Amino acid sequence: MGTPTKLIRIKDVAAKLGIAQSTAWKYVSSGKIPQPYAKLSAKCTVWDSDEIDKLVEDFHNNANPEHDSVNFKVNSA
Repeated sequence: MGTPTKLIRIKDVAAKLGIAQSTAWKYVSSGKIPQPYAKLSAKCTVWDSDEIDKLVEDFHNNANPEHDSVNFKVNSA
């Protein structure tokens, strides 16, 4: 991994994916979203913007009709 061109926080990651911040954290824990680039302080965690943009592009290019708008599996009840 090279040096990122821009670092973004969880609110920006969530906004790019159209999900809540709490959901973004759950997706990080489950591996659906890449791990953070760095933890700058106790309350400041950042991701490489290019990596998140690539994730969004991959979701768009590899859409699955069984998944929701951000390409995550939907549980049918």
